[in-house]
Amino acid sequence: MFGQTLRLFLVLFVACACALGGLGAVADEQVTQRPTGLLGGRKRLKGHTGHSSFRDSAITQDTMVERYRNLYAKYGQDLMKVKLRAGPCAAKGLSSDMELELAYLRIRDTRPSMVWEWSPNHGLSTIFILAALADNGHGQLIAFDVNENWHDSEACMGDQIEGRFRFVLGDVHNTFYELESEVGMPDYLFLDSWHSHIMGMWYVSEVFPKISKHTYVSLHDVHNPKFWGDSFDDKAFRDGRDLRLRPSWMATEEGMTVSDWLLYRSSVCGVYTAAKSRWPAVYDAMNNMRTIYMIEDVRVEGLHPEVQENSTLFFELLCDMDASA
Repeated sequence: MFGQTLRLFLVLFVACACALGGLGAVADEQVTQRPTGLLGGRKRLKGHTGHSSFRDSAITQDTMVERYRNLYAKYGQDLMKVKLRAGPCAAKGLSSDMELELAYLRIRDTRPSMVWEWSPNHGLSTIFILAALADNGHGQLIAFDVNENWHDSEACMGDQIEGRFRFVLGDVHNTFYELESEVGMPDYLFLDSWHSHIMGMWYVSEVFPKISKHTYVSLHDVHNPKFWGDSFDDKAFRDGRDLRLRPSWMATEEGMTVSDWLLYRSSVCGVYTAAKSRWPAVYDAMNNMRTIYMIEDVRVEGLHPEVQENSTLFFELLCDMDASA
């Protein structure tokens, strides 16, 4: 009796496995039939009706390296001046050389009119954002934070701050609505605030839906191998990630929340990261390329070693709309 039951179970198991395998093959076939290619910059594929544009929107390694090679060649001398000027203010920064450089070059290339930064903290990233806008001769920066630590970097900002920078003190959950009503939405969002699922859910449901034009986004700490999320109460969060449960290649809690939201958007493009923990080959290729142009570092000794691992996720929203609209 037991033998017959076991044989019946095995037959049913094999049948189910075959069925699932067939469905998997169909799914894979459908994926391969999706449009492929680069969706970076101001272009995206037309006529794509699949629910997973996130997959199709990723920029390839070769394209990413080549794109930034051109930007380093074009703006490298200007960037070097910014790095040398930022050096004395870098001690408290928690951004890597590469992501500061990529942010500067991306802003130079895309020429946004309005950048919002959440949250500048000690202001190292703010130096690079302001410098890019000033070097463009175009654009404003509004920074939001619950403290005024950005003054730590004010001496390194020089006269670029005049008429180009505005600081908003307070919880962005409140100040966002006031600024959105006053000045409208930006065309570049630099997000480095409270890293949690709750924060991510708030801005993908409250902030992103208000965007009505092509907008560039930089989201920091998406691929930080020694960090999981911010929490006042959860000791596991404060002590970092448990690599047995959350391996180093896995996005942070906030990063997973936003990535999941992006997965089901039909107007996403230009998705890429040079994070070492996620794409070490891309990180190495970018690092090898950038050393040709960058001969000085703004880093100083004594910082956490993980700050040199670029963790930012870059993407664009409403890619089928003109960024200047």
